[in-house]
Amino acid sequence: MSRKYNAVIVEDNEEMATYLKNLIGTRHKNIAVSAVVNNVPDAAEVIARQAPDLLFLDVELGDMKGFDLLERLRNITFPVIFTTGKSEYAIPALNAHLAYASFLVKPVLGPGLDTEVIRALAWIEQQERIAAQPHGMVVSDRRIGLPDGNDLVMVPIDDILYCVSDDPGTRVHLKTTADAKKPDPKPLFVAKGIGRFKEALEAHGFGSPSQSAVVNTRYVARAVSIGEGGDAIMTDGSRHSVSRRYKQDFFALFDRVK
Repeated sequence: MSRKYNAVIVEDNEEMATYLKNLIGTRHKNIAVSAVVNNVPDAAEVIARQAPDLLFLDVELGDMKGFDLLERLRNITFPVIFTTGKSEYAIPALNAHLAYASFLVKPVLGPGLDTEVIRALAWIEQQERIAAQPHGMVVSDRRIGLPDGNDLVMVPIDDILYCVSDDPGTRVHLKTTADAKKPDPKPLFVAKGIGRFKEALEAHGFGSPSQSAVVNTRYVARAVSIGEGGDAIMTDGSRHSVSRRYKQDFFALFDRVK
């Protein structure tokens, strides 16, 4: 991981705060602890000002709790790693309706810290890839995030048979769990034009037989040339016309199939 990350520690035990800061600095050179705070009001101010990438949050903070801090913050888009000596706080911590939350029981040990930090940074990188993808589409780890309101529905790319324009959106046809000859009877409707799917999928084994469709070449059973056009016949029996405009590029895909 080449980029640097900024972390804030909220911990009212000075010895524990120093220990955790040193542990992070020793084991994760790409994380800079920019602030160590021991109470909720100051922590809220620091976090609002610094917008950290990571927050290490003690649950019990004097007369208040880490959950009180979360209620004061707005738009918590960064991972929160709770730290506490009481394991019974694990469930409320993980159910705090955060974008990302994990839990470490004190005393925090190096291997446990490593596991949670690596997971949190991987999540941050995934969110950055999502933000960088055009039109809210993301492809990573052979999955595509399909926008559904404010959420992304993660679908394995290899489960997609084809996508067909259904103005103003797109119908995404999936295979059943184990059989590409049996499409899911309920295709997904995504409020994104077919062009968005072409941008997201054509680098991942998909091709466009026409302006209105993109198909998974893995499930093309036959590519038939007919005059100036043709047909792409899928393993589920569906047929997609290959237009004259797209024919050369589409058929060229199968010259590279191994």
